[in-house]
Amino acid sequence: MWSGNQVNQKNDVPAGVLVFPREVQFPKEWVERFVNVTSFKKMNEGVHFAALELPHIFAEELRSFFYSVP
Repeated sequence: MWSGNQVNQKNDVPAGVLVFPREVQFPKEWVERFVNVTSFKKMNEGVHFAALELPHIFAEELRSFFYSVP
């Protein structure tokens, strides 16, 4: 359980990351320092409010991630 004291400790919970073109761009390696990345994808479209702008694409990516988690 995370209490806020273990900021630099890696979390084992599976995580999915979507990086949108007009958001901060960061490499997968940065995220892997802190979470168990099971899905990392750079999107071709969408910005800060991707769930509102592209709900069908966002929902499909979310669904795909959850189906891939063991």
